[in-house]
Amino acid sequence: MAIATAEGNLKVSFGPFSTVQQLSSALNRNELSAEELLMATVARIEAVNPTVNAIVAMNVDVARKAARESDERRAANAVRGPLDGIPMTVKDSIAVEGFPATSGFPPLANYRPSSDAPSVARLRHAGVTIVGKTNLSTMASDFQSDNPIFGTTRNPWNLEMTTGGSSGGAAAALAAGMIPLEFGSDIGGSVRQPAHFCGIYAHKPTFEIYPQRGHVPPPPAVLSIADMGVLGPMARCAEDLNLALEALLLDEGSTGRGRWIPEIPPPRFARLSEARIAVWSNDDAFPVDRATADMMETVATRLEKAGAAVDRNARPFSNLTEVADAYFQLLMPLLLGSYTQNDLEAMLERSPNAKFVKLIHAGARQTSAWMAKAKETQAIAISSWRTFFERFDVLICPVAPHTAFQHNLSLPSVERELVVQDRRYPYWDHVVWCGALANFAYLPATARPITCTSDGLPMGIQVVGPYLEDRTPIHAALLMDDLFGGFVQPPPFEEDRHL
Repeated sequence: MAIATAEGNLKVSFGPFSTVQQLSSALNRNELSAEELLMATVARIEAVNPTVNAIVAMNVDVARKAARESDERRAANAVRGPLDGIPMTVKDSIAVEGFPATSGFPPLANYRPSSDAPSVARLRHAGVTIVGKTNLSTMASDFQSDNPIFGTTRNPWNLEMTTGGSSGGAAAALAAGMIPLEFGSDIGGSVRQPAHFCGIYAHKPTFEIYPQRGHVPPPPAVLSIADMGVLGPMARCAEDLNLALEALLLDEGSTGRGRWIPEIPPPRFARLSEARIAVWSNDDAFPVDRATADMMETVATRLEKAGAAVDRNARPFSNLTEVADAYFQLLMPLLLGSYTQNDLEAMLERSPNAKFVKLIHAGARQTSAWMAKAKETQAIAISSWRTFFERFDVLICPVAPHTAFQHNLSLPSVERELVVQDRRYPYWDHVVWCGALANFAYLPATARPITCTSDGLPMGIQVVGPYLEDRTPIHAALLMDDLFGGFVQPPPFEEDRHL
């Protein structure tokens, strides 16, 4: 990424994979301006995005105005913080004034929000320059990123593989060096699973630690939010996640009475040698593949060598199947907006024995008693986690049963299957490691890369932390850079740009 002055003389050079911290330092040293950084970012997007189809909308005029305002603040010694002047993108399901928010849903193809989502407003207050929106699955309801409006996003590590979802465009944009910071959403691993598939970092915050309004679904103008759904930052390093989190926790614009302002404690430990870590590597009911199990053992062993107290057998509860069933009972009805009644009947006729076809069909008719039973299981799980975190500081577990898989879009998601260790299993069981753990219990969780497979696909883990203690899993992910390194760049898509 060559940054040049208006006269054409080279001013300073940064790579497209520079972190937010590196770019912020360069801005503060006046080695480049926010406007120059923006235009270099736009040039990178224009050169790279046709290959991976991650960024689906841009508004350079709006972004340039924001960048110039950042430069004016810097000239006046009124910088708002480390994010001031940093270009970023936002998932297309999140409202940003001046940009579309289609959520990949054709009836919303022309929807343009009249205001920012509250969390986006906080990022804007921190001075970010929003340049575009990123691709996702239709109505954020699949863990691949494809929709009828914008098509399929491709994984920079292997263009035949999925980026994950639903924040897959976000992960691909980061992995391909188009943008240093992103803002996605997560109800079943939708920032963590793409991070795992694309070799980046992502944080799923504690539920409602900051406002979740302004996300589609639910439809525009609906004030309620989806239970278990959150909005979370994505980046190429843990430090940048922390910078975004701190900005999102500041509510400068509201003075209304009755606001809940959470008190977020500092990390529980300063060094890994002080940490009490539980490692959950595999589960008989929801197995992971051999490569994932081996990676988890490597993580546990290296943490032990670093001095951490590691327990491979501790669990917050004994029956993951019971918890997963209740999680899906709450989740599946939220997917109904993507299907008509005719769709539901057709799926039931085609795949009458498919686990999630039956579940989503039943969800359309669920009773309050059925919902109450699932909510009671959720309450018990939350209590179990609270007790668990009296003995442990974090839980480390897989993000998914395996690495990125080939694009699998031939059937509706509830009819699909995937394969783990030669065993076929329902497609949506893939999200148990994310959704039935952190989302179901409203807990924070940070995904970070660990290694790559022999085929060159990234593999990562997630660090689950205690309720309202978001700084702890992010800090753990940061400390683990000393053991495993960080984001590996550049992905091999650069060699395949002709495709």
